Amino acid sequence: MSNDTCNDLLSPAGLRRLRVDRSPHLRAQMAANVGTLLQDGELSPREREYALSIVAILARHVALDVRRAVAEHVKHCAILPQSIARTLANDVESVALPILRHSAALSDDDLIEIVRRANEAKCIAVAERPSVAAPVSDALVRTGRRPVVCAVLKNPGATIGEPTYERILDDFGTDREVQTLLVDRSVLPPNVAERLIEVVCAALRERLRARHFVPRPLSDAIVDHGREQALIMTVPSQMPAPAMVPLIARLRAKGTLTPSLLLRAACIGKLSFLAAGLAALSGMKLDRAEALIQEGGGDGFAALYRRAKLPQSLFPAFRIALDIAREVRAARPVGWHERDTLRIIQGWVQVYDDLPPAHFETVLSHLTRRTIDPAHAGMGVGSPDAAA
Repeated sequence: MSNDTCNDLLSPAGLRRLRVDRSPHLRAQMAANVGTLLQDGELSPREREYALSIVAILARHVALDVRRAVAEHVKHCAILPQSIARTLANDVESVALPILRHSAALSDDDLIEIVRRANEAKCIAVAERPSVAAPVSDALVRTGRRPVVCAVLKNPGATIGEPTYERILDDFGTDREVQTLLVDRSVLPPNVAERLIEVVCAALRERLRARHFVPRPLSDAIVDHGREQALIMTVPSQMPAPAMVPLIARLRAKGTLTPSLLLRAACIGKLSFLAAGLAALSGMKLDRAEALIQEGGGDGFAALYRRAKLPQSLFPAFRIALDIAREVRAARPVGWHERDTLRIIQGWVQVYDDLPPAHFETVLSHLTRRTIDPAHAGMGVGSPDAAA
């Protein structure tokens, strides 16, 4: 746009022309021109004042095409006054949606207030903003509208608090699409991940029974195996042990803080989870349990293991996994490699004579059978009692 056009438009003459010529076509074109000038950001303070005055007038124009043109051309305007943004956001859908989806002039409070009384299309537009704060996400989820909830979950720029995740699971936990979108989020709070895994596994259990006539004990074992694997993978490696305590308490209350789950944690270097779990089961203070784990698989760890009342037959497996995990973490605080797991398996095979060298999941299944099979429930090599 030429400087002459700019000077003619953003001036007292431009405002007079706007008031005299009420043609919707002219005003829609003026909205486009002013919006472009505001986007360029090269206006003088006086020109900016005229531009925003024109936008304020056009935002209340009776012709829908004019208001639609205004909204479309100022949706990215960094200096759009909040009052104008509110006016446009509360207009009909075709005017409001560009503003709701893009305008930074609307505050979180504005968005929450709009969401509380808006229709589904407007709520989805808010959910699709490049950045959605946690309170706004919560307001969107509280609408109870499934398409709105899905739009929030699809948006990587939406911050979602743990209570909001819990509400989603309460309202839509059995919905397959919602489950998939939850799983695809980059980060989930551990408690939420554990609840999600439980719901998904319940559905898998029913499918196994109905489709393949799988006996209940076997299907339960398969599902529990998958649940534990999925759960431990969602626990951040760098999360400190105190932050694990709520998740550990939840698992323990539900009876799912199992020896195999704790052994899995040790086998991938998640020692904070292991410490929090053993502290809960033993009644020992968390910092003391952490110290004993950091000392390694010696007498102190054996005492902790005994107090936690874990199976004696698994003590050698825990000791080997812990020794290797501590060594790996000393050299590499972040990351876990397949070769690290292979070292643990090799150690197990050397200690347990009847254990086949195989894939980790297969070996772990063989090991954990010892906790329920009397034929394999003996003390084992290097039991905690032998270490005492």
